[in-house]
Amino acid sequence: MFNNKALAAIISDYKQNFKQIHNEEIYKWKAVKCFQDNWDENAVDFPAMLKRSLDKAKNLLVSNNFFPKAMICEIAEKDPEAVRAMFLALFDEHNPVTERIDNFIESADELRLKYGGDSWGKKHYQTTNSVSVYLFF
Repeated sequence: MFNNKALAAIISDYKQNFKQIHNEEIYKWKAVKCFQDNWDENAVDFPAMLKRSLDKAKNLLVSNNFFPKAMICEIAEKDPEAVRAMFLALFDEHNPVTERIDNFIESADELRLKYGGDSWGKKHYQTTNSVSVYLFF
């Protein structure tokens, strides 16, 4: 059952600490804006557009030993049309979100095997976390 009092408390705390939260978290909204300003599913140079779109993602798509941004851009360089199709399918809201996420991750793994094999350390870093960021954008 939904707890309205708990939600009201969270909203109240958020409002009371908004200035601090804003200063610490504004980069996330800048990353969203950057993505939305640059995303063009029909771009002729899809890899370059993808890099521009993810340019401000910072720690949302990069952290210690976790490189989803670099890997999706690398895969896009190897096969731009496959990655374009992955994103189009991911953003297609006619299908269940869990199915779209699973398919994106599975497609990334297939492309990793096709183009990188073991040279990419058996990782493409496209996890539910990184794919959720793409959906958030």
